[in-house]
Amino acid sequence: NVINLSNESFKVVDNKEEQEEKEALKELDTKLSSKITQIKKLDPEFRLTQFTNAVASAFEMIIHAFANFDHKTLKELTTKEVYDKFIGEISTIEKDGDDLQINVVAMPKNVVQDIKIQGSKIYITMDIISEQISFIKDKKGKIINGSQKDIQEVEDIWTFSRNVKSASPVWFLSKIG
Repeated sequence: NVINLSNESFKVVDNKEEQEEKEALKELDTKLSSKITQIKKLDPEFRLTQFTNAVASAFEMIIHAFANFDHKTLKELTTKEVYDKFIGEISTIEKDGDDLQINVVAMPKNVVQDIKIQGSKIYITMDIISEQISFIKDKKGKIINGSQKDIQEVEDIWTFSRNVKSASPVWFLSKIG
C-alpha cells in the first residue's frame, strides 16, 4: 500500500490489484499482451485479472444453468447463437425424460488463448480446464452416462465477447469450441 499525503488528505492506494495485473500480463505472449493494451485503450476499466476471475464465475454459472435447464440465466450470459445450442441440448435431454447433473469441482486452468478486436467488439477466447462430476439419469433414476463418483478433467474452449460501446459491462459467451 502507498499512502499519498498530498493536500493534507490521506489517500490509500492499493497496489495489490495492479501487481496482480502485471503478473498476469507477464504470463501472456507478446501478441496477446499487445491486444490487452489495445483493449485497455477501448475500455480503460478492463483488467485481465478481473476478467479471468469473472470467466471462472461465468463458467460455473453457465454450466449450472445448463444442468438445471435454467433458460433465463443462459439467456442473460450467452449470445443468441450459443443460447440456441444450449436450448437444443436441453430439449433433447428433457424430451427423453432424463436428468442431467454436473458439478464443477475445480478449475485448474483458465487462460487467454486468443484475442480478436473487430471495431468496438472484443472477442477473448479462453482455454478452460475444469474437473467435473457429471452424469445423466434416465426416467427410472438409472445412470445412463457418466459417474456420480468419478471426477473427469474437461477442457473447454470458450469465447466471450463484449461491445465496448455498449453501456453493459457484461461479457457474453459467444462461442463454444
